[in-house]
Amino acid sequence: MTDTALTFRRNTATRMHIHAHLQACEGRFIPPLGSRVDIDAYARKIADHAASFEAWDGKHLVGLVAAYMNDRAARCGHVTNVSIASAQEGRGVASLLMGMCLEAAKESGMSAMTIEVSVDNPRSLDLCRRFGFGEPIRNGGNVLLRLPL
Repeated sequence: MTDTALTFRRNTATRMHIHAHLQACEGRFIPPLGSRVDIDAYARKIADHAASFEAWDGKHLVGLVAAYMNDRAARCGHVTNVSIASAQEGRGVASLLMGMCLEAAKESGMSAMTIEVSVDNPRSLDLCRRFGFGEPIRNGGNVLLRLPL
C-alpha cells in the first residue's frame, strides 16, 4: 500500500475484496472475528445484503463499515461491521465511514441504527459514543447500542 490519499466509495467492494480485508483485520477484532463467524460466509453475507462504505488505498480495501438497512417495517438498520487496516488506524477513517453510513441510513428512511460491540473494545465503544449511540442493552460480553436518526 502507498502513502497516497485514500478514496472513499459506496457499494463497490466484491465478496473477494471484503473477504481479504476481513482476513487481514481478523486479529484486530475483539474477540477475533474468526472465533465468532466463518469469515467467508460473513463476507458473502455483507456483499449480498449490506450497504458498504469503503476506504481504498489504490486497489486495497483498507476500511469498511457495513450495515443492513432493509427492515422497512421497523425502519431500524444495523451496523454489522466496522474494520480498519492497522496502517490506517488513528486517521479518522472509521469516523468518516460511519458518518457516510449514518447519512445513507437517514436518506433511506431508517429512523434508528443499532450496533453490537464487545464490552472489551474501548475504541469501538468510543466511536459509537461520539456518534451518539446509547441506550445500551447488555448481551453477554457485548452491548447493543441504539442511535435514533
